Amino acid sequence: MLENGNSHTFTGLMPATTYQVSIRQDCMADSLGYSDWVTVEFTTDSFRCLAPDSFAVYDITRSSAIFDWVGDTGGGASWQLEVWTPGSRHVSHLVTEHPFVIEDLNPGTTYCAYIHGYCGSENQIVGEWSDTLCFTTPTCPDVTEFDTSAVTTTSVSLVWNVDERVQDYLLEYGPAGFTLGSGIRQIATADSCTVGTLTPSTAYDFYLRARCDEDWLSDEYAALLNVVTRQSVGVVIPESEDEPFSLTIVPNPAKGVTTLYLEGLPKQYRGVVEVTVSDLSGREVLTRSVEYDGQCRLTLNLEDLPQGAYFVRVECGGGSQSPGWQAVRKLIVIGE
Repeated sequence: MLENGNSHTFTGLMPATTYQVSIRQDCMADSLGYSDWVTVEFTTDSFRCLAPDSFAVYDITRSSAIFDWVGDTGGGASWQLEVWTPGSRHVSHLVTEHPFVIEDLNPGTTYCAYIHGYCGSENQIVGEWSDTLCFTTPTCPDVTEFDTSAVTTTSVSLVWNVDERVQDYLLEYGPAGFTLGSGIRQIATADSCTVGTLTPSTAYDFYLRARCDEDWLSDEYAALLNVVTRQSVGVVIPESEDEPFSLTIVPNPAKGVTTLYLEGLPKQYRGVVEVTVSDLSGREVLTRSVEYDGQCRLTLNLEDLPQGAYFVRVECGGGSQSPGWQAVRKLIVIGE
C-alpha cells in the first residue's frame, strides 16, 4: 500500500497476535529509486476470552448426549470440552464444531461437563471455563406389580405394569428352584401373557425383565416363585389310609444314577408302568418301563444327561372302568 504521510493505522487485526510491517521510502520523483526496507514487529494486546454462553446438553440416551453452546472464540476455531463422572478423572475432547455428540456413555450414570474456547488467530489464548452442568443417562425401568391372574392345571396367566420406555419383556420360567439362564424363555410385548403346556400339580418359578432395546435390559428381575399348577381331576391318585400312594426319586439331586420308587396304587393300576424323562423344553431324553404289582423300583441311568432340571413322568393305563393314572416329579441332575 502507498502512504503519503508519516503514519498509518491498521485495523481489523487479531488480538494477542504478532505482526511484521515493512516500509521503504519512494524516491522515484527525484530519480533516486527506493530506499532499503525497514521491518518492525509488534504484538497486539490480549483481551478477555469469555466462556461460551448457553452451554447445554440435550437428547440424552443411555449411551450418548449432545452438547451445544453460543458464542465465538474471538477468531479461534476450537473449544475444549471436559466430561467426567463425579469422583473420576476428566476426559477431554478438542471440539472444532458444534453441536457436539459424545458417545460410549454408561446407562444410569451421572456425568458432569464444562467447556472453554481458544481465542486468537493461533488459538493461543485459553478462554474462561463455563459453568458446570450435570446430567444422568437413563436406565431401563424394572418391572412392577408382577403377579398371576389365573392358574389352571397346565397354564399360568401373568400380568404386570407397562412402562412406555419398554420395547418388550423377557420372561424366563422353569420348575421351582431352577437356575436363571437354564429355563425356558419367551418374549412378551403387552402387559400380560399366558404360559401353557405346564404339568399339573407342579411348582414353577417365573422371572420377568423389561427390555428397552435388544441388548438393553432392566437391572433387576421381577420374580414369582413357587407358583403351583392345579391338580388334574382323576389323574393323580391321592393318598388314603388303605393304600397310601408314594412316588419318590432317590437321590435327588442325582449324579450318574438315581432310583424311582412307586407303591400304594390301587389294584386296577397294576401292570406295566411307563417312565419318561423330559427336559424343560418337553423333549424326551429317556424312556423306561417297569412291571408294577403293588410296588416297584426302577434304576435310571443319568450318565448321558447334561446337568440341569428335568421332569419325570410316571403313567399307566387303567381298566375299562377307570381312567389312566399319571404323576410327575422334578429331577435335578448335577455334574462333577
